[in-house]
Amino acid sequence: MAILRAGPFADVSDSFLDIDPDPDINTTADPVNCAMDNTSPRWPWRVFRIDPLSGGNYEYDTVNSNPGASYSTSFSNEGILEGDGVAWRYQAVQDFTLNGSYNCNSSGGNPGPDIRFSIRVSGITVFADSDGDDESASIGGSFSINLPAAVVPISVRILVNSENATSAFGSFQINFP
Repeated sequence: MAILRAGPFADVSDSFLDIDPDPDINTTADPVNCAMDNTSPRWPWRVFRIDPLSGGNYEYDTVNSNPGASYSTSFSNEGILEGDGVAWRYQAVQDFTLNGSYNCNSSGGNPGPDIRFSIRVSGITVFADSDGDDESASIGGSFSINLPAAVVPISVRILVNSENATSAFGSFQINFP
């Protein structure tokens, strides 16, 4: 079954944005990817990298989504992480699985620091892990989420947040089957 390909960018009101939005001006448009398809050099699989506290560093990363490939990224700050992560929208003719791993920690602060890793699909948290402690907080592990077939692009966000920290670090990897 074929679907009309949306994109290459979309936001909540328009699934057919046909120009690269300036990430420094428009932080609401996400790249639209076709499930795990990376076969078009004119339309590569991309993520919108969000790093709001590092001088407003927003950028689009091209991702190799070929079978067996992975995408890794990390974030760190002398203080908190506030919604650092990646975002994209996808279309797919059938359900597919997204899996990977994460490692996050924070330290210092008063009261004690906390750290949170979450994955949101269409604004709903489908995976989350968190820790808070008196001196340091640390989480890590793997995730596997099923993403449903979609004609209208569905939003995916993978985020790291920390509070009450003097330093924080988060990293994750997405593996493509």
